[in-house]
Amino acid sequence: MFEFLKLLFGVFITFIIIGFALLIFEKFVTEKTININISLIEKKTIESGEVYFLVYTKNEIFENRDNYFHSKRNANLVGVKLRSGSSYQVQVVGYNFGIKIPFFQKYRNIIRVVKNNPRPKY
Repeated sequence: MFEFLKLLFGVFITFIIIGFALLIFEKFVTEKTININISLIEKKTIESGEVYFLVYTKNEIFENRDNYFHSKRNANLVGVKLRSGSSYQVQVVGYNFGIKIPFFQKYRNIIRVVKNNPRPKY
């Protein structure tokens, strides 16, 4: 029984270390440049006064929020560049689990706008 508890404790500690590594190195592991077509941008304010933006696209919801672990402190500057109904090439960071998992953010974060794509001609 004692051997089983040692094994269980070892597995538990290993999962904790891997979880913290995924959080700390999230920017380096998940950074991608993607194309998005913005449907709607919603400005949110939390009780502490922090302002952030939810960016809705056809397939996914992104957030534009300052984040220490993502080395991002320009949410307002990025928010000014984004417009509803436009296409952009953006750099995003984060995991897209589709559900809320404790300690992980629910939505991927837009780090910067790489390029403003022209509107398609119909």
